[in-house]
Amino acid sequence: MQQNIYFNVSFTFPTRFISTNLSLVGAAFCAAYTTTFRRRGILPRNDPTHNSMATTMTAIPNRKNHQLRKGRHTISGAYYFLTTVTFKRRRLLSSSHAAQIVFDAFQWLENEGRIKRICIIIMPDHIHAVVQLGCNQALARIMHTFKSFTAKKINALLDEAGSVWQKGYYDHAVRDEGALNDTIRYCYDNSVRSGLVKLAKDYPYWWCKFELE
Repeated sequence: MQQNIYFNVSFTFPTRFISTNLSLVGAAFCAAYTTTFRRRGILPRNDPTHNSMATTMTAIPNRKNHQLRKGRHTISGAYYFLTTVTFKRRRLLSSSHAAQIVFDAFQWLENEGRIKRICIIIMPDHIHAVVQLGCNQALARIMHTFKSFTAKKINALLDEAGSVWQKGYYDHAVRDEGALNDTIRYCYDNSVRSGLVKLAKDYPYWWCKFELE
């Protein structure tokens, strides 16, 4: 079933992972990003550029490498690649119930107009996501809400009361169409690189607005 995908971008949308079906629709998600398209996304497996993220991001960023600092400015309507890691790298996200808590939290943030989800992958001890910030939204507040809500839910699921997430998180602004393609592909292939599955399409805890080939 074809899914209509709504994106608001200030740059030319990444043509490598869309079909030729394109129509201009609606109003922008945020005034800073004024072009809205509806497309069905296709990201080819044989894209020769998709390994570039893997060559530069071979490990989960540690706390010393966090890009976010107190007072750092984030831009409404911009795209961000996010990583957050469980406390002491515990494999708290291995179950379908824990994964659903994370997916539901991102869905709620989108329903509230705080973000638009691009892709999410939930690994046993960390998550990666690409999101677009809503208008007048601050990334730090969004991540605080997300981590607080999911921590309470996951602790309730496990009948525990300890820390669920490490302090802080990693974020990286996705500045152009090539970076967006590479980042989505990096997230998609993460389960294969980690040895959890042989084919990325078989990993159950992946969500994307695009249909990947």
